[in-house]
Amino acid sequence: MANYMIWKSNGKPNVLLIKNTDLYIVSHGQYLGTTEVLNDKAACAGCKSVTREYALANLDTQPASVALAALQGDPSIDWVWCFDSCMSRVARSLVASGIGSKVRGAGFDCNGENVQLIQQGQIQAVCAADPRDWEGYALVDNLNRMLHGQSAVEQNIPIRMFDKDTIGRLSPNEVQHGWQGDFDFRSQYKKLWGVS
Repeated sequence: MANYMIWKSNGKPNVLLIKNTDLYIVSHGQYLGTTEVLNDKAACAGCKSVTREYALANLDTQPASVALAALQGDPSIDWVWCFDSCMSRVARSLVASGIGSKVRGAGFDCNGENVQLIQQGQIQAVCAADPRDWEGYALVDNLNRMLHGQSAVEQNIPIRMFDKDTIGRLSPNEVQHGWQGDFDFRSQYKKLWGVS
């Protein structure tokens, strides 16, 4: 996601990172990976970023108010970054306030609402999708292996980014339920497990 923002900002993104403090995957995955790239001057000498935190219990109000305050304080911010449930609230608030017309959003999950925001050009410009159902099957597969004395295996689950140029590739079902990896993993796992 950091590389996308760098690319789309000609190497000079000014990013507001809205970090949830409760979710491990956000702080140790998405946030860590994004900030490592944004803070690497060899990767992006022109990158600027600021982090604001919020608690998950305040998801409905705090990210939007944090974004509004940050943009009022620094109108040069041109990207807002957070996972999609956060981003949808931020985008709606920025659109309603009228101060987010030059800001683009970067999110994770590609929830249906966020896909629509991208399609409509309403703040969110990009989302990273991971096939959640596939991840669930992979978890069950590895748990099953471990319960039978085997080692867990790398499941090689793909991820994909969608923006205005690629969002049209999602089927109506994927828009509603999320991208599922372009592969019939369900039948393959069932075949592996010997179930129908």
